[in-house]
Amino acid sequence: MKSLQCLLLSVAVLGLASCSGNKTAPAPATTGPQITPTKPQELIIGKWQRADPGKEKDSLEFAAEGKIKSGDYAGTYKFLDDQTIEYEIVPIIGVQYSKCKVKVTKDELICDVVEAKHKAAEGEPYAVDENDRQRKGVEKYKRAQ
Repeated sequence: MKSLQCLLLSVAVLGLASCSGNKTAPAPATTGPQITPTKPQELIIGKWQRADPGKEKDSLEFAAEGKIKSGDYAGTYKFLDDQTIEYEIVPIIGVQYSKCKVKVTKDELICDVVEAKHKAAEGEPYAVDENDRQRKGVEKYKRAQ
């Protein structure tokens, strides 16, 4: 009989405690450990400022959904493999295409432009001129602050 009284008393106390307005706050949600990007496709996301002397005003900005900005111009990019990207940027007139071998770390992007060409408008064939030949070569970038 005494055990039954203790059980009923315990149930009554718990019932009263659950009815009181004094609720404890839930434990904050944990987001788990921060995952550090390691793949070039992840590391490249963000804004990059040219590190080559005399080119410090040039920048590239890569978004996760395949969009790229170069100054006031925008376009698209995609990775062909872990070391190669291609992108098209649409300046005021025409389209510029570049294919680059890339090395990307948390703070540095090296883009070796191995192919550069342009076309006057969408639907037209690509052509290569002296400006395109001058765009080829190594470009160094640092992550913009």
